[in-house]
Amino acid sequence: MKLPENLESRFVDVDGWRLHYVASKHPAAGSPSIVMVHGLGLSHRYLVPMAERMADHVPVYLIDRPGFGKSHKPRRAQSLAESANWIARWIQTMDLAPACVMGQSFGTQVVVHLAVRHPDLVSRLVLQGMTVEPGARTVWRQFVRWRRNQNAEDKSASPSAFPDYVAAGPLRIYRTLKSALADRPEDLVPQIQCPTLVVRGENDPIGSQEWHEEIVRRLPHGRLVVMRDAAHTINVSAPDRLARLVIDFCAGKADEDIAAA
Repeated sequence: MKLPENLESRFVDVDGWRLHYVASKHPAAGSPSIVMVHGLGLSHRYLVPMAERMADHVPVYLIDRPGFGKSHKPRRAQSLAESANWIARWIQTMDLAPACVMGQSFGTQVVVHLAVRHPDLVSRLVLQGMTVEPGARTVWRQFVRWRRNQNAEDKSASPSAFPDYVAAGPLRIYRTLKSALADRPEDLVPQIQCPTLVVRGENDPIGSQEWHEEIVRRLPHGRLVVMRDAAHTINVSAPDRLARLVIDFCAGKADEDIAAA
């Protein structure tokens, strides 16, 4: 996949592991850094449509978590907490702290752990498309919801996920999914002290409206935005709208000044 002109691919060594990320080439000075964390089995690739729209305005970083994309492949699949710790070390190595961090889909669970375990590294948090709500914490129920979302999304706008699935491997993906299913984000989010924006597509079959509302109720400083005419992967189906929303939120704009969804 060829990157847009305003993004570039980079590598950095973190505690002996070679981690890959994509970053803005020439971002505007003085803007907060925005780190974007991908979902299950994926990589930076499907986050590029949104990042392309942000890269000229803010420093944006798309990290391939260890085990995925072009990053180091440890023999054992990492837990969500372990993955969060590696992102924390990467943020420290890159001297990005405190950063605004966005997780998408299963990436929301990783960044919840990041914000709880390393609060000094996260200035603001965006959770786009919360997953594994109570009552759907089995492989089969997640698969059914994922299939429904495939029918709801605009596939023409999304890069093929097949290369990412091959790079990760089925066993790593399955074990990571099992870790996510055992996770209880509702028990962790009350510990998050930074401002948090929760974003749901109104047609998202993976995470219900009730689940997103419950997460916001438990957050000390949470706000919910529901995007019209969008499903689960808003960063692909409505990248312009989500990019504006995230930039405004990470810049610290008041709720009434944040772009309408």
